[in-house]
Amino acid sequence: MWLLARSGRICGSRCYARPDERRRGLQLQGSPPDVGRELAVRGAQARDLAESGRVVASTLERTDEWGAFREAVKALGQTGKADLRAARSRLTELLAPEVVDAHESDLALPRGEYRARVTFDVVDSLEGSARSYTDAFATASGLIETTASEVFGQLALLGQPISLPAAKLDLQGDAHEGRLEATEGYVFAVECGNVAWLDDPLVSHAVRIESISMSMDPAGGAGLKVGASILDNTGDAWNDDART
Repeated sequence: MWLLARSGRICGSRCYARPDERRRGLQLQGSPPDVGRELAVRGAQARDLAESGRVVASTLERTDEWGAFREAVKALGQTGKADLRAARSRLTELLAPEVVDAHESDLALPRGEYRARVTFDVVDSLEGSARSYTDAFATASGLIETTASEVFGQLALLGQPISLPAAKLDLQGDAHEGRLEATEGYVFAVECGNVAWLDDPLVSHAVRIESISMSMDPAGGAGLKVGASILDNTGDAWNDDART
């Protein structure tokens, strides 16, 4: 989240804006201007790429998560802003390079765990409108990361979602999550983060694989237990031909 990103460039599994990127105002633009050049595309292809970026941004802005964030911004009074500035100053001190080095000078994972724990503790100490703001920001940020980074990244690298037979499907969380079982033939075909279609009429949208564990049944043999989140409205994004 921005409190962590403000304190400097962070290495880890999540993507944070670098200070120079924020100074250029890229976060305020619907489509960063250098994407076409970075991908070596020009002309109509570059224009299509920029338009696609604007469509994605516009769609995200119409989500419930983004609407809740807008309301949290409106409700953020002077006291809340002061609390956020104080939290940012505190994080700047706790995440200074020399402090992180004193905790762990070499190993990336302990350094990342320290940053995450410190950030969580500082954010968790916030109250009132400042806490509502950080919670809404984290939710909206998570939505952007899931869609624009993780799901789009999977599609760009692996193509269309895989098809996954769904035995013993159990929908949870108001049908936004589910658990299912798959045969051992999918042990090497399914990974966390995969986007998949479930072979079950109860779920018409694509799902994202969140967890995988092995199961053993004396009668049925080995198999997989899979946890997935349902990507709402994705069923409308593909036609029938794309799902075959």
